[in-house]
Amino acid sequence: MYNAGLVEKSKTFFGDRTVFFNKPLHIDRYNSLMGSVDMADQLLKAYAYEKKSLAWFKKLGIHFIFHILLNSFLVYRNQPKYKGDFLKYIISVSEELSCKHSDSELYMTKKKKENYKDQPKKW
Repeated sequence: MYNAGLVEKSKTFFGDRTVFFNKPLHIDRYNSLMGSVDMADQLLKAYAYEKKSLAWFKKLGIHFIFHILLNSFLVYRNQPKYKGDFLKYIISVSEELSCKHSDSELYMTKKKKENYKDQPKKW
């Protein structure tokens, strides 16, 4: 049922000055529920993968893969032993999948260690 009620909200400014105002109930509910969507967009925006030259089905597939990675990262991040950020997580998942589904798993891990040892840090 539709209810056009108002919710009283407050905003505190510098100097401990508080202003009270009325906000529509539905806008307040929308703002409280949209936090996770905004966070997902913010995390995925840094790794822009949309190219004009890709066909629409490739864009859609890449979009789904990144959202799967993001959802699994958010679950992984809640673990007590969590360390790292989203980029490190993407790299580790891609390395694990490529090693797991490769014939030369031992060669790939050796090669990876040699490459990381000789390269200077970029950041």
